[in-house]
Amino acid sequence: MVVENMKFILRCFETFSGLSINFKKSCIVGFGVNEEFLYRLTALCKCKVGVLPICYLGIPLGVDSRRVATSDVVVEKFRKKLAGWKCRSMSWAARIVLVNAVLSSLPIYFMSLFQAAVSGGLDGKRKMAKVNWKQICKPKENGGAGVVNLEIKNKVLLAKWRWRVMVDKNALWSKVILAKYGSNAKQWRAIVENSFDVRLNRWIGDKDFKWKDHWCGNCPLKFEFPRLFRLAKFKNGSVFYYSALLDREWGMISRLLDWVGGVVLIPEVEDRILWKHDKNGEFSVKQLTKLMVDGVGVDFSFAFDRLWKLKVPSRVRYFLWLIAIDRVPTKDFLIKKGLKIGVIFNICPWCNREWEKTDHLFFNCIFINGFWKRIFNWWDIRWKKVNNFEDFYSCCFKVKILGSCKSLWLIAIVAAVWSIWLARNEMVFDNKVLKMDTLVFHAKMRALLWSRAAFDECRFHERLWFKFNVSGIVFEGVQGGGGVLRGEDGIVRALFSGPIDAGDAESTELGAIIIALDIIIEISWKRTGSLIIEIGSREVLSWTLEKTRKHGNEMADSLAIAGANRTSMFKAWW
Repeated sequence: MVVENMKFILRCFETFSGLSINFKKSCIVGFGVNEEFLYRLTALCKCKVGVLPICYLGIPLGVDSRRVATSDVVVEKFRKKLAGWKCRSMSWAARIVLVNAVLSSLPIYFMSLFQAAVSGGLDGKRKMAKVNWKQICKPKENGGAGVVNLEIKNKVLLAKWRWRVMVDKNALWSKVILAKYGSNAKQWRAIVENSFDVRLNRWIGDKDFKWKDHWCGNCPLKFEFPRLFRLAKFKNGSVFYYSALLDREWGMISRLLDWVGGVVLIPEVEDRILWKHDKNGEFSVKQLTKLMVDGVGVDFSFAFDRLWKLKVPSRVRYFLWLIAIDRVPTKDFLIKKGLKIGVIFNICPWCNREWEKTDHLFFNCIFINGFWKRIFNWWDIRWKKVNNFEDFYSCCFKVKILGSCKSLWLIAIVAAVWSIWLARNEMVFDNKVLKMDTLVFHAKMRALLWSRAAFDECRFHERLWFKFNVSGIVFEGVQGGGGVLRGEDGIVRALFSGPIDAGDAESTELGAIIIALDIIIEISWKRTGSLIIEIGSREVLSWTLEKTRKHGNEMADSLAIAGANRTSMFKAWW
């Protein structure tokens, strides 16, 4: 009869909500009933018989939560989201984004109910770790990579259940759990062990004073009076139950009474539980996670918050982080990790004198010092020799450059650091030696490309800038070029249009660029600003990576077409 009523209630729910209930996908699991009775119930409900363990809402029921196999359902979810080819194709920075955005959210529901097993490696094998896992899980501003620590998250979510039981003791679900498992059951102990810093505010005093409750002083009484706690009959019960006491122990009782006597009780207010890390006394998963993460690992004096705000590719930011914590996989680092590299091969590829260490490779090498002098001279800044990355980064931040130019300066410096590492890899793995001029050129080009990506238009507020839109075309066998010069206010300051003696379109456009530079040299205000040249061909200069159609090039194209039909070059400026 009860089963029929339950089925009727479900049908009513289906009618009112519009949600269809599929009994064929449902099952009935019996506890303490014979098999014949169970089959009669399933025939009545037209569903199947279920046997423990089963999976309900993605959570396994009827299993031992302490077994590693219980976490297989979470592992399988990870495998579906992360195929092997993704690991090999993604950069280290991309993996961090994937972990924080997707993978760390998958087991949240599971970890709020079970204590997860902790293990590492794959198929019994462990890979070499460049950075300590505890440091990776620290916040970025504290020297970590900002990865969510699932072990800490698991403990915090379980601690919330302990908090809810203490606060909602009269709730039905709380009474059912305590009646079913009690406070000492193995399933409940895993949750109780993960409660943190709970304080009991006693205003009315309508409950016994407990040894383990934090209601007086700076900690629970069991820590203030450890000897009395050892003599207590009921360690989970009231303070005032002891076995036989000696004379000196009665003195401790007197001190305890004075301690408790200082507590002010307010009869009008009911006792309640407070969490001491929140000003309102409410438990917070976010705050407890932050407290536990901040208490793990090593602190650094380096200003990591500035590093993560740089407007450079994410993989480059993570590489700078590796330099800051001295975890770059140099030859010296790999030897310390146990990798067998001959002493001959542990030499700096630039100078072939010193061992390849992080500080030497990027800052102390004679060749690299010459490289940094040229990069700093590019910005009219004097290079000062530094010993490590912290001094180098501090020196770069103290440079007196204002506005957006400060961001461009830092982008240029980071591009130079990244160029050093890429050039080093080419030398080590491909036996390709780069000259100083080539290395400087690569660093400058990366800085320009990254600046273009970070800022749609690079505007120099301290100095005037001028943009020359240049075009060269080949039209019906004749070549012509044209260009228009505009100031930062958009007003046309000069233009040219005329024939160009060249063989192909690329040479024609290069000739147009030369004419534009001649005009800049001839005009009287040539030293008062910075010049930007926009062209329409991607083949003219090797560092022009893509062809873009700008609004300013339309006039240059018209002048180039008109110039193809002219007999002489026309130039004008004002």
